[in-house]
Amino acid sequence: MKWQKKEAKSKNIFIKDLHNNVVWLNKSFALAIGKPQETLIKCTVEELFSGCSEVVDINSYLADDLEVINSKIPKCDFIEKLPTLTKTLWVKTTKIPLLDKNEVIGIIGMSFDISDQYTINMEFELLLESLSDSLIITDHNGIILKIYKGKTGLIKDYNENIGKNIHSLFSVREFSDKVDDQIGNILSDIQLSNLNPFGYYFEFSTKDKQYEITIDLFNHSKLVFSIRDISLRKKLDKFDHLLEEVRSMNSSMIKSLITE
Repeated sequence: MKWQKKEAKSKNIFIKDLHNNVVWLNKSFALAIGKPQETLIKCTVEELFSGCSEVVDINSYLADDLEVINSKIPKCDFIEKLPTLTKTLWVKTTKIPLLDKNEVIGIIGMSFDISDQYTINMEFELLLESLSDSLIITDHNGIILKIYKGKTGLIKDYNENIGKNIHSLFSVREFSDKVDDQIGNILSDIQLSNLNPFGYYFEFSTKDKQYEITIDLFNHSKLVFSIRDISLRKKLDKFDHLLEEVRSMNSSMIKSLITE
């Protein structure tokens, strides 16, 4: 069972007072920073990170503390940097108010090193951004949660669209109707446990563009809209069709000449 201990992630635990000073931290946190534990107990945050790989924004840590102190509500699973003597880690942190007779007297913090996972996620995000298709993640009501612009040219400033309904991408009734129809089909199929393995598909045209849109279910809670610009493909298809008609006409003319 030794391998289980090796795979287990260490939990960094610390306690701070109301003024962002370190009251106590565990050995795991000290090892992560790269300093002896005894030198870090009852130190300031400036002393904690002195000599580390990156200049620390002390005010950002204090802002998180004040949010928890003022609300008395834990702030859970947020991602932040943790500078150490040799490198900067990415950690997932939770801060909990330390109470005495319902009065906040400090902050208890816990964090895990997620540097490897974070790096992989960032590389995956960059990959998605480089795709030709635009990817839009929504909830079951079509409210936009996340956008990857892709190269369709459809989305200029994606931050403006977060929190809006996907209908806002195209202010045309035809688009809204088709989206609503497909979302209705998905929700109905979820209830019947009869999801379409090939996704849900429709095409849509604007004044100068043509798109194909595929909707897939992700984790049974989110919808992924893949939007592809098929304008050029449609033009080529139309050209091929016209070319085939010309060939057919030429063939008919040749046959008529031969039979005459």
